Amino acid sequence: MLPAFCSPDGVTVVVVPLVALREDLHRRCQERGIDSHIWAGRGANRAASIVFITPESAVTKGFESFINRLHGRGQLDRVVMDECHTVLDSERGFRPQLSELGEVLRGFGVQAVFLTATLGPGDVPLFYSRMKLGGQRVCLFRQRTTRRNIAYRVERVEEEEEEGQVQRVVEEGLERYPGGKIIVYSGRIDRGKRLGALLSCPVYYSTLDTTEGKAKRVAEWREKGGVIVTTNALGMGIDIPNVRMVVHVGAPRKLRDYAQESGRAGRDGEKSEAIIIHRVQKRRE
Repeated sequence: MLPAFCSPDGVTVVVVPLVALREDLHRRCQERGIDSHIWAGRGANRAASIVFITPESAVTKGFESFINRLHGRGQLDRVVMDECHTVLDSERGFRPQLSELGEVLRGFGVQAVFLTATLGPGDVPLFYSRMKLGGQRVCLFRQRTTRRNIAYRVERVEEEEEEGQVQRVVEEGLERYPGGKIIVYSGRIDRGKRLGALLSCPVYYSTLDTTEGKAKRVAEWREKGGVIVTTNALGMGIDIPNVRMVVHVGAPRKLRDYAQESGRAGRDGEKSEAIIIHRVQKRRE
C-alpha cells in the first residue's frame, strides 16, 4: 500500500487469489484514503492507485487490453501478487490459470513483487520455474515468521466425540476470551454446515453467495464477533486483530495451509490459541 500511496498518479496491480482477501485489502485501502478498485471483468473498470484482480481475470484478453492502455499512458508502476505460494497448488483441475500467471506478468514489463509468509526454501526453485523467473535478477527477502504469541495443541478424540469436542472447545474459548473471535476450519462444506448449526454461528465458503453477500457476512462477523465456521476460503491474509482461537476440525491438508490458517490468530500480538481436533480410528480387537 505504501508505494501506491506515495505515487498516486501511477497504478499498482495486485493479484489476489481469494475473494475474501481481495475484499479485505480493498476495505483497508479505503480506510487509509488510498484510491483502489476491484476489477469487475466485463463491468465498468477504471484506473486507480491500486487495482485488485483475481488470477483468473488477470490472464484474460480484457485485462490485457486494460494493461496496454495503462502502458500507453505511462501509468503502470508495478504488479504485486499476494499469497504467491498458491501458484504451487495449481493443477489441471484446480485453478489452472495460476500456472499461466508467470508468462502473463512477465509480459507486463514492469517490476513484479511476490509476497507470502509460507514459501519454504525447498519450494523456491519450483516457484521460480512456474513464475518464469529463470534468468532474471531476483531479490529474495526473508524474515522469521514464528508467532510466539500463539499456543499450539492437538486434541485427539474418537469419531463419535468429534463434534461434541468442537463445541466444548469453542464454548471454553468464548468464556476465556470475552470479546474475542474464534474461527473454526471445517475442511468440507457439508461438515461446515453441520458445525455452523451446532454452534449457531455463520458459515463461510467459496460458493456461498455473491461476492457482495460473502463480504457482508464477513463484515458482520468482524463487527459482532463470536464464532465463524469456514473452509479454506477464509484461510489467507484476513487481518482481523482480535481472533483469539483458531480450531481445525481434522488434520489440515498441507503444512503451509495450516501455517496460513492458524496465523489468523493473535494478529494484534496478544496471546491466542491454535487447536487441531484430530479424529482417531478405533483399534480393531
